[in-house]
Amino acid sequence: MSKITLVTIGLWLSLMGCSHSTSSESKGSEPVVSQLGEAGIKGNGAIPLELDNGTHWYVTSELNGLWVLDDKGHTHAHKDGNYEALSVQRLSPEKDLLAALNKESGMLELMTFHRSELTFQFIDHIENPKAKLENQCFHNSAEGYLSLLAIDVQGQVDEWLVYDKKHAAHKKQKLRSFSAAPNTIACVSDSERIYLAEEHIGVWSIQGNIETKLVRTPVLLKSPNSDLKDDVSGLSLLADNTLVISSEDAHAVFLVNNHKQEQKIQKISFGEEIKPRTAHGFISDGQLLLSIYDDEGDQYLTRRISYTSYPKANQKTHSGNVVEASFETEPVRKHGDAADDPAIWVNSKQPQKSRILGTDKRSGLSVYDFNGAELQHLNVGRLNNVDLRTELKVGEKTLSLAAASNRTHNSISLFKLNESNGDVSHLTEIPTTLDNIYGLCMASWNSRGYVIANDADGRYQILELNQQNAALSAQKVREFTLPSQPEGCVVDDNSGYLYMGEEDAGIWRTSLQSATSSIDKLISVGEHLAADVEGLAIYVKNEKERFLVASSQGDDSYVAYQIDNGLTYSGRFKVGINMKKSIDGSSETDGLAATSLPLPGYPKGILVVQDGYNQLPSEPQNFKIIDWQDIGPLLLSTEAH
Repeated sequence: MSKITLVTIGLWLSLMGCSHSTSSESKGSEPVVSQLGEAGIKGNGAIPLELDNGTHWYVTSELNGLWVLDDKGHTHAHKDGNYEALSVQRLSPEKDLLAALNKESGMLELMTFHRSELTFQFIDHIENPKAKLENQCFHNSAEGYLSLLAIDVQGQVDEWLVYDKKHAAHKKQKLRSFSAAPNTIACVSDSERIYLAEEHIGVWSIQGNIETKLVRTPVLLKSPNSDLKDDVSGLSLLADNTLVISSEDAHAVFLVNNHKQEQKIQKISFGEEIKPRTAHGFISDGQLLLSIYDDEGDQYLTRRISYTSYPKANQKTHSGNVVEASFETEPVRKHGDAADDPAIWVNSKQPQKSRILGTDKRSGLSVYDFNGAELQHLNVGRLNNVDLRTELKVGEKTLSLAAASNRTHNSISLFKLNESNGDVSHLTEIPTTLDNIYGLCMASWNSRGYVIANDADGRYQILELNQQNAALSAQKVREFTLPSQPEGCVVDDNSGYLYMGEEDAGIWRTSLQSATSSIDKLISVGEHLAADVEGLAIYVKNEKERFLVASSQGDDSYVAYQIDNGLTYSGRFKVGINMKKSIDGSSETDGLAATSLPLPGYPKGILVVQDGYNQLPSEPQNFKIIDWQDIGPLLLSTEAH
């Protein structure tokens, strides 16, 4: 279960000090112009609906169901039931998707409304067996799907995938669960952010992307010195992304817009006799037509006010270089920041017994097959990075080995790869003189085998593997230091070049040729690469074209450079949600691995990336596997330069 990180009030006050806030008030001199429908129906909300013959309203009633009324209160469609909260999302010019909370069953009902036919059609229902549902809202994600957030009375939120926009298909699968706050009574969203109303506190927002950390940011909080001095009762959004915050105790509705970093607040007062529990609005011809549910009079009311729309900010969309995972591994065994680095073992003798190795830095090493199932788990300590080499020359013998940085023992864990049965077995621990071993990679170069390990303080040690009397050992042949913390590294076995990521700065290179080889910074964090720089891998397309792939953790992307063209930038891509296979995207990737060797079903090899937020549903971290055939066309070839 994820938790939302709280931005402190002190930070909020400093942020508010940096941005300008203005407020105004519209008082009772602008009267409520009409009552919508009948009183005494135990309503909740009236949401505008534009039909060919004018403005209509979706109206809920705990007694009489769901209605479509025109502005004179005439009925155009009706569905029996006992409905409280209602959310509406346009699917097409002819069809809306509705989510209505049925008070009698306690379930959320999903249904469509056909505008031309004026008919409702039931799709599915969502229930919460653990706690009573309080409210819900749709999130029209920039990632290409429509989700529904269901809030229960304990402040827990379940986010459900309900519609695949790309394939125009209804879905029902839990994306994630997280804790909001007790007394969270309503939510609403645009394509980027989700707004949550906490009854006695105010309104917060969080990022809408399920692959990001849940950090809540204040929008408008209740305070004696704030425009909002009373409890919040409802929340909605206008077409120009202005928030509509209703407050029964204040007898008012607040319009809040953060256009160009300047927060503008307009208070619309209704007088002591009216208590607006909810409010929704429709903008047209310089006016805002506002509907409220008056809890005091148990009635729907509408009111027109003069209104100037704000320019709508450009919404980000995830188009262009986005690939999808073909499959994913089972979650690692430990919760939190646990999974870290993968390695790909292509079993040349029995390709069907090829394996993916993945570290759990709270537990050990897991071994997965190419269906993502965990076959083995070796609990040998807190392993951070892993790499492997087959046919590695060690002394007089040729071995297939994996090595991992073991933070429990400040050592290097060595493992045997058994090609006959696909098993991995722990061989030994090689001690190091590092204080806090961190990243690791291997090399097979000049008929020798190497393990390269680094420390969080920037130190690197290159160790040559040896074997005497069947015992494996390692001798340090070089030590040097980068300016700040490194982690990911990879060796080009053809050239003997070692590529190293300095998390906050960029990518460095040195050679295994000599203990005095220069250490050169080749790529800096900036236009294409965002800190932290994490995992590094090499993909060999052919003898003349190889790519260095880096995890650009700061923007949840992957950047490729052409090794044989002076590390020329070749392209970048992200891993998005795979709707058909119900696999989420990847984000905050630590380690990654690539191979161009053919594997069953993957003739051009694969890329494996660690996923920092494993959703759909929310589970411990894991590894995502991407077919290189999907990545290759996104990268510039050498011939293009």
